[in-house]
Amino acid sequence: MAKIDKTKEEIGWLKVEFALLVATDAPLIGWTVRNAHELSTTLWAASVALIVALAIAGIFAARKIHKKITQLEKMQ
Repeated sequence: MAKIDKTKEEIGWLKVEFALLVATDAPLIGWTVRNAHELSTTLWAASVALIVALAIAGIFAARKIHKKITQLEKMQ
C-alpha cells in the first residue's frame, strides 16, 4: 500500500474516532445539565470528569488529524 493511501486510511479512522467522541460528549453534557439538581455529588463529579476526558480526547484526535493532513500535503 502506498504511503499516501495509508495516511488517508489513518485520517479516515481518526475522523470516525473524533465523531464518536463528539457524539458521546454532547449528549452527556446535555444529560448532566438537565439532571444536575438530582445528581449526587459523586455522580455529578464523575459526569463532569468524563465530559472533560472526552473533550481532551477529542482535542488530541483533532490535532492528530491535522498533523496527518499536513503530512499528506507534504507527500503530494
